[in-house]
Amino acid sequence: MGKGTRVGLGAKHVGELLELDVAGAPLRLGQRVKIRRGDSTADPRFAGKQGEVRGLLYEAPERYPKEPFIAVHVEGLGQDLFFPAELAALK
Repeated sequence: MGKGTRVGLGAKHVGELLELDVAGAPLRLGQRVKIRRGDSTADPRFAGKQGEVRGLLYEAPERYPKEPFIAVHVEGLGQDLFFPAELAALK
């Protein structure tokens, strides 16, 4: 896709892990992040760890593009989904 290309979210993509960059999303694929302490549903093993963004999941079209769940892979732990507020981008 070219620079500035925006991926539209159709009904078929709701609930599907998108493994591509989405214009307007809070983070990009491949971006390194630090996982902050999450809510009571978060796996505590991930808190304080660093990982890599692997995908975006939108549970409803109205959350597009700014409020996805973000799939983060942490070496040795695997992958889990996080709210944007639970992640801090690393440089």
